[in-house]
Order: sequence, then C-alpha cells, then structure tokens
Amino acid sequence: MPYLQVKKAYSIDIEKQISVVLFLKSKCIQMSNLLLLLQVLTIVKYSSKYASSQS
Repeated sequence: MPYLQVKKAYSIDIEKQISVVLFLKSKCIQMSNLLLLLQVLTIVKYSSKYASSQS
C-alpha cells in the first residue's frame, strides 16, 4: 500500500515538472517572438528615418 502511494505521488510530481517545463517553454517562445518584433520595429523605424533623410 505505501508503495502505491509513493508511486502515485511520484507520478504527480513528474506531471507537475512537465507542466512547468512546458509553461516555461511557451514563455520563452513568447519572449523570443516579442524580441523579434522589437527588432523588426526598430529596423523599420530606422529605415524610414533613413529614407526620409535621403529624399
């Protein structure tokens, strides 16, 4: 009986760890998308500034 309880607790712990990992992974993906967006925006801003100074 104690063995089953331990096994159950262990599997719950593993599930928790997996969900935490997946959560962090999705957060990292969101962050990298955000950084990418910021880079694109700054490039667009600078290129439009450059274009307006050229004309």
